[in-house]
Amino acid sequence: MTTFPLKFSAIRWHKPTVKTWCDLLSCLLIVPLIGIGLKSFGIVFTYTGSVPIGFYRFVPNTGTIRPGNYVSFCLPKSVAQMGLSRGYLTDGSCPDATEQLLKEVIAVPGDQVSVTNNAIIVHSATGSITYPAPSQIIDQDGLPVHRYIHNGGTNLRRDAQKTLSYCH
Repeated sequence: MTTFPLKFSAIRWHKPTVKTWCDLLSCLLIVPLIGIGLKSFGIVFTYTGSVPIGFYRFVPNTGTIRPGNYVSFCLPKSVAQMGLSRGYLTDGSCPDATEQLLKEVIAVPGDQVSVTNNAIIVHSATGSITYPAPSQIIDQDGLPVHRYIHNGGTNLRRDAQKTLSYCH
């Protein structure tokens, strides 16, 4: 067995100075200001499991929404209030004072969508894609989770606006 000698180096502690405190205070003020500045340009940072972690920029819908696009939207009031009361959502700019959700589009009008206990299956003109999406029976606090969409298939009509999430 080969061993390597460990080297330790002493760390010198410097008494905090006024400059150190000013630097710390500057950082504590600048970080929120950067966040506010980004938000004023429609840029948000998301770190939830609903979409990949990163920065997203909100832009007006100027054309056709396609699979792979991300959309933001407000939930219906009753669903949003339940999400807020359980801590799933935070305060935000929606009419019911909750945050907007950000989700990836996986199906568009004309596609057939099937939901099972373990997946969302999208049949489109270009083929079929299965998104693993195990349904939850209870949440992290042991509370029952209501399923708004049940197992089975449906065709998305031209005016369809359904939200399914395979991440959250």
